Amino acid sequence: MRPEIPRYEYHPRLSRLPKTFPSVTYWPPTLAVDALFWGERGRKEGVRYDSQQALAANMLQMGMSWGALIVWDDIRSAEFLATLPMVSKDRIGTMGFSMGAHRAWMVSAATDVVKAGAAVCWMNTTDSLMTLTNNQNKGGSAYSMIIPGIRNWMDYPHVASIACPKPMLFINGLRDKLFPVKGVESAFSTMQDVWKGQSVENLLTTKFYDLPHFCSKEIQADILEFFNQNLK
Repeated sequence: MRPEIPRYEYHPRLSRLPKTFPSVTYWPPTLAVDALFWGERGRKEGVRYDSQQALAANMLQMGMSWGALIVWDDIRSAEFLATLPMVSKDRIGTMGFSMGAHRAWMVSAATDVVKAGAAVCWMNTTDSLMTLTNNQNKGGSAYSMIIPGIRNWMDYPHVASIACPKPMLFINGLRDKLFPVKGVESAFSTMQDVWKGQSVENLLTTKFYDLPHFCSKEIQADILEFFNQNLK
């Protein structure tokens, strides 16, 4: 027996979108699920890097990966969304900022349920991130964005390129201290070669904004236009 689908409500942040972007006349159903140990699925006591690292270590001991589990959660979330009667399953897109951007391009690569994706402020190459000060090398939350062993075969842009030939939008900030511009440019170039190799270079958009690690109103408008062109 299938459980009854609950009544859906806008999250307070989502309810502000029509006022922020008055020119947008239609807002599709939106599903926003926190990753395990993030947001409302986080620690009752609050965020702590040590606890995130402990979770990752315990999962690894049980033969699991925190990062991989998040991807699996997102796959299942997309599949659930596709079953809802008010959702057009051929027009499902995903968008994320920062760690959410990592989730966006990962799930775009991992399932064809997602038809298009937009990722803001999370793309680079491993060699550019391997510094003493980069967050990706400090443990803690970094484990939520690490798939054990995958770097023996593919770097971040190669994984993201599995999404080809889907429409994808990647945006990074020129003043984003977390993601060195040189590494972003290299990653963008790798992905551009893949989409070009499949003769769908028009479906990949890569952009820089003169901003730090931030998803501005202008970027949000850019994303809305991207989905309007590719999913409407």
